[in-house]
Amino acid sequence: DDSVNMSAAWLNQAHALFNQKDYQQALSKYNDFLRTFPRHPQQLFALFQAGLCYLRLDRPGDAVDRWEEITRSSPADPVAARAWMRGGDLYFNAGHFDDARRCYEGFLRNFTGSREEATGIIKLARCDYNEGLDEQALERFREVADRFPGTEAGREARLEMAQVLYRLGKETVHDGLLTELVESCQESPLAPEAQFEIGLRKFNRRDYVQAAQEFKRVLARYPGYSAADRAFFMMADSYHQAGATGDELETWQRFIRYFPDSELYPSVLFRLGTIHFDQGEYTLAAGDFSRVLEFETEGEIRGASLFNLAMSHRILGENDEAIATLQRYRRGEFENKRRNLDVARLLGEIYVEGNKFQRAAAEFQRALEGDLSPAQKTELHYRLGMCREKLGDTRGALRAYQKSMDAADKADVFRLSAVARFAALHELGGNYRGALLAYRDLIENASDPDLVLAARERAAELATVVKK
Repeated sequence: DDSVNMSAAWLNQAHALFNQKDYQQALSKYNDFLRTFPRHPQQLFALFQAGLCYLRLDRPGDAVDRWEEITRSSPADPVAARAWMRGGDLYFNAGHFDDARRCYEGFLRNFTGSREEATGIIKLARCDYNEGLDEQALERFREVADRFPGTEAGREARLEMAQVLYRLGKETVHDGLLTELVESCQESPLAPEAQFEIGLRKFNRRDYVQAAQEFKRVLARYPGYSAADRAFFMMADSYHQAGATGDELETWQRFIRYFPDSELYPSVLFRLGTIHFDQGEYTLAAGDFSRVLEFETEGEIRGASLFNLAMSHRILGENDEAIATLQRYRRGEFENKRRNLDVARLLGEIYVEGNKFQRAAAEFQRALEGDLSPAQKTELHYRLGMCREKLGDTRGALRAYQKSMDAADKADVFRLSAVARFAALHELGGNYRGALLAYRDLIENASDPDLVLAARERAAELATVVKK
């Protein structure tokens, strides 16, 4: 008949079973206790513990029912503080953010000023964030960060505030929110991403000088940034776009030293080769382009590297190496139509220098089958005519020169060269009338005074012959 000790023994037995993780037996004891001692001072605590047993038994619905019973009957009781929060967490994890919000708001309404107030605000802010109420979430995180500086909750609020700032910042064209993230949430893993995004935006706005500075800040502030190679690459590209070749070259060279395993490494080698080529450092350029080809690169960068390597060899007088590289390019079957034409033309020029006129003519003919500008067609017909002339094919040479002469731009230098050869061949073949017409073409369209004078003199002589 000793209800005090009996109830205590019953409750302690339930606690012991709970601590032994025998949640089914513990739940049975807690429920027996609740039925047997309905007015016991530990009723609320037993309800809470029963809820924990249900949770451990993977029955969250029953668990939250027990905790809701506590908050309905005694919303301001110390046990209710735990029930509000645990119930809110269950609803939150299940994606029921309205019910979770109700629980967290209930906690804050009844326990303002408690040690867990900051945690309650943070959890309420998470509901806002998951429901897309970013600005509302941001204000709550800011509140905790400002009211509880130096605490674990304050640090946690700043980290989660960074997520909201980043998402909001990505959705707006203004950089203010991203800048706030960088300045206020420096410990967040999103801070370097935000700094990178600021640089990328300035780059896209063509503010290349400022973009380079922003990417430089990424590297200075966050040396352990996982995408530091991207920041280096974009910083160098910003210098390139700004025309700061010296800074660009130095940054590419530093990239090569710092990031030998980066997937961007071949692209950087290509950019270095391009700079060396433009500066007339053709040996260095050839080395850079050759190193690019050591990687398993495909597409444009590989095709451009092969072509630029061939150009470097050609300028260095290494024609055999240039031919081999161009043929290697051709075997790659790259889809850059413009460069494919340039390959044929370049091979033709090299073959001409080696007196291989048959091969040169074939390359110029191949180039003429592509989509060319009028000026390119004029030049290639002239070069084809020269090859045929060297091969003794006078009629073929005259046909090629005639096509060059048909150009709309009468003053084109290759057209005029074709006119001159056309005149010379007709004169050699005894077609003085045809030669005379060609010389008169030169007189009318050439701008070189010496050439015009020579054409006048020869035209005058031929006119006499034609009259006879």
